[in-house]
Amino acid sequence: MTTTTTSPGAGAGAGVTEGPDVGLAAPTEAVGDSMTVAAWTIISRITGVVRGVVIAAVLGVTVFANTYQFTNSLPNLVFYGFLGGSMLSSLLIPALVAHVDSGDRRAAERVAGGFLGMVAAGAAVAVPLAALAAPAALHAAEVGGQGTTAVLLVLLLLPQIPLYGLVATAGAAMNAHGRFALAAAAPALENVGTIAVLAAVALLYPGITALPQPPGGALLLLGLGTTGSVALHAAAQWYGAQRAGVRLRPRRGWRDPEVRRVLARALPSLGQAALAAAQLLVLLVLANRVAGGVVAFQLAMNFYFLPIALAATPVALTLAPRLARMRGPGNGAMFRDTFLRGLAFALFVAVPAAVGYVAISGPIARAMAYGGFGNDTGTGLIAAALATLAVGVAGEAAFLVATYACYAREDTRTPLRAMVLQLAVCLAVASLAPFTSGAAVLAILGAALSAGTVVSSAYLVGKLLHGLPPGDEPLLRPLGRILGIAALMLAPAHVAGAVVIRHVGGGIGGLLGVTAGGVAGAVLYLGLQATARAPELKWVRGSLRSKLGSSRGAAAPGATGAEAGAAAGRQPRRVRRPGNSSRVLINLALLMLCAGMGALLGREPLLAVGVVAAVGLGTWIVLRPAVAAYLIIALTPITAGIDRGTLLPVLRPNEALCVFAGAALLVRYLLNVRTGSVRLVRINRIDLVLLGLAVCSSVVPLLMMVARHREITGDDLQHAIVLWKYLAVYLIVRFSIADRHQAYVCLVLSMGAAVVVCVIGILQSLDLFGVPKLLGTLWAPFGVERTLAIGRGSSTLALAAAVADLAILNLAIAVGLLLHGNRHRVLLAGVIAVCTFGALGAGEFSTILGLVVAMGALIVVSRATRIIGYALPLLMAGAVVMWPVIETRLAGFQSASGLPESWIVRYHNLSTYFLPDLSAHGNWATGVRPSARVPAAHEEFGWVWIESGYVWLLWGGGLPLLGAYLWFVVVTVRRASAAARRATGVVATIGLAIAAVVTANAVLMIFDPHLTYRGAADALFGLLALLRVLEHRPEQVES
Repeated sequence: MTTTTTSPGAGAGAGVTEGPDVGLAAPTEAVGDSMTVAAWTIISRITGVVRGVVIAAVLGVTVFANTYQFTNSLPNLVFYGFLGGSMLSSLLIPALVAHVDSGDRRAAERVAGGFLGMVAAGAAVAVPLAALAAPAALHAAEVGGQGTTAVLLVLLLLPQIPLYGLVATAGAAMNAHGRFALAAAAPALENVGTIAVLAAVALLYPGITALPQPPGGALLLLGLGTTGSVALHAAAQWYGAQRAGVRLRPRRGWRDPEVRRVLARALPSLGQAALAAAQLLVLLVLANRVAGGVVAFQLAMNFYFLPIALAATPVALTLAPRLARMRGPGNGAMFRDTFLRGLAFALFVAVPAAVGYVAISGPIARAMAYGGFGNDTGTGLIAAALATLAVGVAGEAAFLVATYACYAREDTRTPLRAMVLQLAVCLAVASLAPFTSGAAVLAILGAALSAGTVVSSAYLVGKLLHGLPPGDEPLLRPLGRILGIAALMLAPAHVAGAVVIRHVGGGIGGLLGVTAGGVAGAVLYLGLQATARAPELKWVRGSLRSKLGSSRGAAAPGATGAEAGAAAGRQPRRVRRPGNSSRVLINLALLMLCAGMGALLGREPLLAVGVVAAVGLGTWIVLRPAVAAYLIIALTPITAGIDRGTLLPVLRPNEALCVFAGAALLVRYLLNVRTGSVRLVRINRIDLVLLGLAVCSSVVPLLMMVARHREITGDDLQHAIVLWKYLAVYLIVRFSIADRHQAYVCLVLSMGAAVVVCVIGILQSLDLFGVPKLLGTLWAPFGVERTLAIGRGSSTLALAAAVADLAILNLAIAVGLLLHGNRHRVLLAGVIAVCTFGALGAGEFSTILGLVVAMGALIVVSRATRIIGYALPLLMAGAVVMWPVIETRLAGFQSASGLPESWIVRYHNLSTYFLPDLSAHGNWATGVRPSARVPAAHEEFGWVWIESGYVWLLWGGGLPLLGAYLWFVVVTVRRASAAARRATGVVATIGLAIAAVVTANAVLMIFDPHLTYRGAADALFGLLALLRVLEHRPEQVES
């Protein structure tokens, strides 16, 4: 049947839809949407974990921390538990789909607004009841004498309930329009907002953990700030619904028959949610028969729900609107085939996860067991629960997907019956638990839940398919392939994990066992699936090609008819101009901003000026994103040496600039979101090596410290984020620069900033014009001005070696521009001379070697041997100009030992503070800790730093970090050299500079950790971002 389709909100002249578009059944499109939801779900969960860590860090191990956490969970429990928020939202989608497809925007707004009104009415009843019940609940929770505090927090946090109602309604509206990204991503805003509130509490009330009762201001900030974060989440969802074409406002839904029908269908789903909660409660009560059983069972349940959240839930959410469009007569076969494809994809992920849990339940338990659980009894309890729960992962995934499919057919009774069957089977098996003891109790409880989910999912899928006509998509064949191949990975994964545990004990053995078993199982599973030509892999590849843009507007090779229809149906979207209502909102916002600024100007004039400047600068970045890169490249070398707390709390000025620029770019991204199918970012080896460096310098060593039961200090966390900070610079430049002209501007700004830094460093090292005293106002390291007058040019970076690195980098840029015919030859020659003198003025023997190595790399990569003829006279002239600095450094060789004192101290520090720990207990393989320094009271700054880059790599991350760095050197030098030789102009210049600087860096790391030196590292990562953006762009005529 041939159909014509219209986009939502199409005009009257558009074609009328006779049936669902065949593109709805395209597995590539559905898988792509599922991957989008899964990706944003991962991000939201990561930010949720960070939020939990920040709560623990700010509020500490206190009764008030328990009180805040408990009261903050009440609104979520009331809405998603008692009111069945997620179930209600899924039932609203079919009602909206009919109006969306018919182009009846007013009807969609009426139904969504009526549903929102009913949720608001329910919240109006639930909020007072919750407020009245809160004291009793808090008393039962034993909040430890903080009853008044807890009640005040409850009153401040309960307004979140209606906001969650808005979240659910807006999410359903977006999903009905086929938009999934913002609905899945918005929860991260709530987490980020809460983290910001907690950071404000930490800054304004630094001693809150030591107080018996928190101050009233802290309570108000926590309560109102957390609720404000939920409001930010709700606002983002409301904005997304409006962009989809549904303006949400509460209506009297109890007067709307269609809304009443939706709520009538919701009653069975509420019963289903209640039965699921009762089932889990019974299992926890039975687990309580074993000491530590509840903790072990809940830890296992966390793993149980993880593949469901990342596989089944995204599939169910993206299938719901598609299947709702196919519930009409004559579309049963398409409904059946689309459902089976979605079910197969969910099981494609869930089944190997279940088998993997069975195979490596022991290593997982070993990795998760800490403290009092870190013994054979604790690991045995976790392993027993996880091994038997694992089978239920596949059953729960199938049950969830089938439930949403039934809801798409407006059938809520069949899932309820299936839930009753699940509960009956589960209780029947669980009744054996009282007759056993120890780990056997948890094994029976896990088997009970697994048996219930498998039986109920089989019943539900069978009942659903029984009511549908036959189609083309098979059920048993893909299920047998997935189960068979997953079974084959069981033994290799188990053996790999067991071998590692046998040779490496403790928690570290568990982590390595999980990694080894997981990698072995995943490689075997995906390899066999690829050999069997699994269609699920083809769907994933087709989705990635579509989102990366390589197949935009055309179906992938070998696409099915549905996929071809979907590809043919993709048309450029028209950008809607803001209507009168949008202009009114903008004018009101500007008026409120002006009024607020006027009030602030009367109280804090400087703060008002700062706010105006920040708003203006942020607006400039939103409109012209390249400005973000320009500011970071130009200002970082000038501000990176200012210590934290000198001008701004917590952050250095250049770090605050990165946060501000990143936030402005994020706002630009959110404003430009037009569709739920966000194109994925293409990732290449440069991205991967930088991400590998960041992960191996932070996540890996911190996990190793946890496994070895070492205390993680604030200094460890501070050093763990260093490479993430430089990765943030890389991402900001990468996503703000679009063409070669902008890249050229970046190079000019970089050279200009470097010239300023080098001139200041030269004058400082020669002690001219009072520059050392001037630098003491802001750029003295740790406030010690004496270090500014020792004959070394530390300049505005407060680190002489960093100044030399920055000079070498920009010298390479200037040489590259000269070699590629830039017309400003005199200016570039001046830049080269100043950078050479600046590198010599740093007074570091190692950086002189780095300068020579970089020049050699320039000659080798560019094959321009004539550089030698210019380099030798330039170095001689630099030696003459900077002779006072060189003479001071050479005087060190006149000591009794014949070596400079700094070299002797360097060797003493390494052999005393670092090498013994590094060589003990195999620490060289797994690392000691991220912190690159140890406290030393006799030192002027109170610390002793690692003065060897390669020792730092092994100390901070062991062999993984060393391997990541070597991978970084190989990849970047190869890619940069290829760009320098094959490209021209700006791209060739960037490639030449990177090749030279990274080669020099690999040599300089023998002496110091030059990879992370402030200012120079920012510049290097910015150059890598420029290369990443431009290396595959077509050549353009440059001005």
